[in-house]
Amino acid sequence: MRHSIAPTITEAIGVSHLYVPLMTAFRDAVSDAIAGDEAELEDTIPAAIRQVVRRHLGDRIRVVFDPELKVDAIAVGDTIRLKDTIRQNYADGAVHLRTAGVDVGDSPRMVHLIRATATLVIHELVHIQQHLRQAGREKMEYRSYLGTADEFEHQMRRAAEVGGGTPESVRLYNASPQEIPALAHEAALAFVDKHGLAEPRSRYQLAQLHANLHNLLTAELYSEFNKPSNTAEYAVFKRFGRLLYQEVIRFIERAATQKD
Repeated sequence: MRHSIAPTITEAIGVSHLYVPLMTAFRDAVSDAIAGDEAELEDTIPAAIRQVVRRHLGDRIRVVFDPELKVDAIAVGDTIRLKDTIRQNYADGAVHLRTAGVDVGDSPRMVHLIRATATLVIHELVHIQQHLRQAGREKMEYRSYLGTADEFEHQMRRAAEVGGGTPESVRLYNASPQEIPALAHEAALAFVDKHGLAEPRSRYQLAQLHANLHNLLTAELYSEFNKPSNTAEYAVFKRFGRLLYQEVIRFIERAATQKD
């Protein structure tokens, strides 16, 4: 028997609506670089991210590119640190587009890069929001719903020692209060792309979408995840489903342009 994933309480951080503004800013930055000096793209991409974040979330959050960073991105305090090679990927892409005489939107490689970067930034924005909410605490809370605090700490230390996630550390980490909302945002954006939900829709189309959305999301959830094998896994599964549902709804209501 399938259970409802419709949310009963407001849990989500709610920044998935920045997906379209971020992608638009990246596309504009790349287009400007193609028309001008592609070397400037290393400065315009960080500026584009900061501009969108500042417009929607205020001046408190910083975005920097870190040449020492080994992972793609990390949130530290009020700062999103992105791997410095991302800038080079954009610069190389701009050179290719200029040489080939191709527009940004006609390049699958660049479209993929833009979507991936926007998703990456939104994932880390969720963590920044979490950090800001816990700013008054003496210690940040890190734990997993699928293990004890000692098990979680041991697995995180082990992952650090081997220089990457082990299957068990990934399982515990992805079931943490921090990662569930961030991963739900990622899943929501993948769902948005898969079903073309970022396109403008009429009120009638939106009503039809809302009527079918629960069935679509439930099917997506059950196709992407293994069946929970115990009560703890089911609780994580259900929590993730609720947040996924919320973020898709919020995206539709806040990011999709309505028209008559």
